[in-house]
Amino acid sequence: QLSLLETLRKRDPGEPLPGEVLQRAMAYILDHIVLLPAFIVGVELLSVSPEVSSLDLGDPKLLGMIGVWIGLHFIYHFTMEWALGWTVGKRIIGLRVTALDGSKLRFRGALLRNLLRLVDAEYPAGVFLGTFLMMTSPLRQRLGDRWARTLVVQDVDNSGPPPKPPGV
Repeated sequence: QLSLLETLRKRDPGEPLPGEVLQRAMAYILDHIVLLPAFIVGVELLSVSPEVSSLDLGDPKLLGMIGVWIGLHFIYHFTMEWALGWTVGKRIIGLRVTALDGSKLRFRGALLRNLLRLVDAEYPAGVFLGTFLMMTSPLRQRLGDRWARTLVVQDVDNSGPPPKPPGV
């Protein structure tokens, strides 16, 4: 089922459908679940776990913990999207990242897209910005997608049940 913006824009029959906002949000949540164990281990190994009783933004350990999260998040998204075109969350939901012309994501696109993630997808105001931009874009692009000239599209090769093996 196409959204209103997609019905207003003429689309070639073979052109992939952009990933919807809710699909992308679900993939994002799944990626956070995937990253959580590595984050916990990283924080413990680097001894940057702050005291639980009070979280002071001036606490170097809290800043270290935030740095671990940002670094881990960037490396995960950049590496997975550049190498494979998807993250674990995107793969599960049936999405992939491509260049604007539909070709495989290149280094520059993956780098720019994920650098801008800090602005339009990470902190609370950024999440609202990214969501607003996706909802108002016919191609469902956030700021990082627009700057990097990338798209998140529905991966028709990954949707639906897996093929049955021959002879079954």
